[in-house]
Amino acid sequence: TVLSSLRKYVSLKGIDCSLLSSSLCDETQLSDAEQSSDTVKPNDSGHTLVNGTYTPTSDVSDLASISSLVHTICNAENSEIAIEAYSSDDSAGLTIQSMSTNAKSAMSDELMFNQYVVALSDGVEKTDGSFLFDDKPAHHYADTITSDAFKTSVELGCQSIKILNIWMWFAHKLNEAVKGCDKGRSDAYTSIDEAAALWLGNPTPSNDVGGLLFEMTESIGRMFNSVDEDNSEMVHLNRQIINRLLFAQEIFSDDKNRCASDPDTVDDLRIIVKEIFSFTSAVLAQGLIHSMLDQRDEKEKREYVELFSFAFLPLLNTCGRGEEFDILYDMLVIKKFDEADTDDVLNAIQNFYNCLGFTCDDIGNYGLRPGCTDSDLSLDNMMGYSPVNSTKTNMLAKLDLDAVAIVQLMSIENYDLARDIYVNGYSYYDYDNAEYGFVSLYDLTQSATIGYDDFTTYKLFQDYFQQSPGDLADETITNALDQQSNFVNASGPQRLEAVKTVISNIISYVSSLEAFHFAVDQCNSNSETAITAWDGGVALIIGSIESGSPNNDGYFLYATSKAMCDDFATCAEENGSYANNQLIQRFTQGQKQITEKSCSNVQQTLEAIESLLAIPLIQSMLYYADKDSQIETAGAAGYVSSLAVLPIIDSLDTESSNMVENAMSFPSGSQTSGQSKIEIIYGALKSVLTDPSSFIDCELISNAHPLCDD
Repeated sequence: TVLSSLRKYVSLKGIDCSLLSSSLCDETQLSDAEQSSDTVKPNDSGHTLVNGTYTPTSDVSDLASISSLVHTICNAENSEIAIEAYSSDDSAGLTIQSMSTNAKSAMSDELMFNQYVVALSDGVEKTDGSFLFDDKPAHHYADTITSDAFKTSVELGCQSIKILNIWMWFAHKLNEAVKGCDKGRSDAYTSIDEAAALWLGNPTPSNDVGGLLFEMTESIGRMFNSVDEDNSEMVHLNRQIINRLLFAQEIFSDDKNRCASDPDTVDDLRIIVKEIFSFTSAVLAQGLIHSMLDQRDEKEKREYVELFSFAFLPLLNTCGRGEEFDILYDMLVIKKFDEADTDDVLNAIQNFYNCLGFTCDDIGNYGLRPGCTDSDLSLDNMMGYSPVNSTKTNMLAKLDLDAVAIVQLMSIENYDLARDIYVNGYSYYDYDNAEYGFVSLYDLTQSATIGYDDFTTYKLFQDYFQQSPGDLADETITNALDQQSNFVNASGPQRLEAVKTVISNIISYVSSLEAFHFAVDQCNSNSETAITAWDGGVALIIGSIESGSPNNDGYFLYATSKAMCDDFATCAEENGSYANNQLIQRFTQGQKQITEKSCSNVQQTLEAIESLLAIPLIQSMLYYADKDSQIETAGAAGYVSSLAVLPIIDSLDTESSNMVENAMSFPSGSQTSGQSKIEIIYGALKSVLTDPSSFIDCELISNAHPLCDD
């Protein structure tokens, strides 16, 4: 059809189709014929990739010929010839430059690409508010870096097109397969073939610098002594990647329409694609390590370290520890690499392996230099708490990475993708129960996992708001994302801070209590289930991001306590705050009591935990009430903070809860008494917290304000 032909031309030329018409960009406008596998050209020639390692189902010989284009570019006599081929040669069906310049329209709904844009953006265009990188569109970051690399040397540009342009287009094709499968398209398998063609390509001469990502991985991997034990002809990471490409292909081997006929297929494919992303990220980690340790002259080494830093460091930013990312970016890109920093950099990036989904063993050791060991990653230690099943607990804790993604996407105003991550999840898959599949933060609000609501806090929320705490959280997040209800006139930063606060102060808080109370309920009858639930409760309080540093690098309630301690003079050397210190002790105590079936005692321990969890909730509300006129986002965040506290206050004193609700409402609180917002909140809390029936230890809330004086 004309529409299909235009879409192909626009993609080929790297034109942003969103500037032309919505129908041109909208895949739902494809006809049934276009969506059918009947339009896919089969691989009748028997064309294979890497000497039969992968045999495509569809004909991807044109795309696989990108190996020849890369060969031409990488063996060019000078940079001008290389740049001409990079920008103009479309013999593979598209130019390598268009893999970047067309990325905004092709990948606007893909998480990894957007997180690279977030990490690398360093400015804003004043005329239209678009994000910039090196004074050029941030969405074209790969083209900007690659074009600069070619100006340095053909060799550096050759490396750049592989680890930036082609690497992200490879990821795009995998995402395209998932999206196609989710829509039930019968040709989703073709995108898997295309991804394989981009990674593997056609065979190239031995030691040819023009090889694709497969050859690059082989070359670098052998320096890490990582030849696969079962296949000495292939390094470990290539074997892991190719195995999963074959697994993805196998999904469709018997039934091309499986995406439409079996709703579980898309989750199967999502898991495989996530694992491929992890192993391809490990390839980039090896590349960065190699560039630091390789014997090159100082200038050339710095150039390669900078290039691989552009490719790898944005992945670290997806882990939510922004300050550590900034430090490494400053060391390796801004100030340029200093060999004296090698050990510090290696130790720093190793701390991210778990988050990125690979291990020290996947990386290997470089030459005779000893590598890290997976015990160094401390998966069995969550801020001093040791879960019984560290692997399973660590996986659940990674739900905080969804919070990271949502906040980052909102920061660049990609609300649709933020909503998708919130509703469908990305970071945590429950391997033990296929019924749950990918578990999202939205699922936690709907009790889609445990479904236990027989505990006091749940009932307090239900009584006060006439809806469950989960429905309250979901409604608030939805209103903020969609800019509706009381967020209709809210700014982007206000909406972002509101969502972030809902996640830490309501979802993390209530979901953890649900898990803890379920653990107590199961203590006598099923200790294994009880321990799993207890560990899960801890994971939902702490998350996976926490590093033990005083920086506020988490997104769950544990991080809120750390963030508030300075203002309330409650900071401690360990765990960031006195309340957190006591929480870790109680978590460990409760685990021991469940193991010993001391079930009446674990109930008492849980009561102490509930009291401690209320501390950062109250501190948060006080902080934002105090900063209301100083920080743009304080009103929205304070409003959400009050939602978490109001049911507790109301259970002790209805008049005080009315005062707090009126004062903390958003967009504007009412202070009819002539008092400031913070004066109203302090007055209301004082009468509640000094009441003998209060279960909250007032002394832990503040050492800087006279909150607890009678």
